[in-house]
Amino acid sequence: MTFRVPLLWPVDAVIERVDPSDTEIYDPDGNPVSGYDHDFREPRFEQQDSLTVAKATLYLPAIRVPCQVEVPTYDELRMAAAGDNPLAKMALVLHRQQLEELDLLDPVTGNCIIRRRDKLIAIEKDGRPALTPEELPLYIYELRPASWGFGPDGYDLHIAYMTHDPRA
Repeated sequence: MTFRVPLLWPVDAVIERVDPSDTEIYDPDGNPVSGYDHDFREPRFEQQDSLTVAKATLYLPAIRVPCQVEVPTYDELRMAAAGDNPLAKMALVLHRQQLEELDLLDPVTGNCIIRRRDKLIAIEKDGRPALTPEELPLYIYELRPASWGFGPDGYDLHIAYMTHDPRA
């Protein structure tokens, strides 16, 4: 018998995933270097006037993924305000069952195909936005399994850590 841990307070995360094939061929500056780095599986970044920006990042159409939002603890917020933890803005808890239903798992490896640098453009509860535009977009900088021992393969929940910095 398999025990599956449900989401407690689900909302919808509206996520745009990086489109590797279109990002690779899109070349706005005429530079022959591809806009997508297959070794690191992310868009290439380049230096422009003391800023590091993505060469070009194109996204797939937005998808709605049920999730649970976790905000940092008081200590984590205090560290962020002091400059010790600039990345952690919030975390999204994703359930493997919904990822399966939305075809967001790799059919060969079973890994989630939501990746680093994918962009959160909205969080909605009952079709209404739950974040202000000033808080968005947020980018995924890490995605990891988080439910050791639950579900058919032992990983029912995944945590996506978010930041404002697309280079993180």
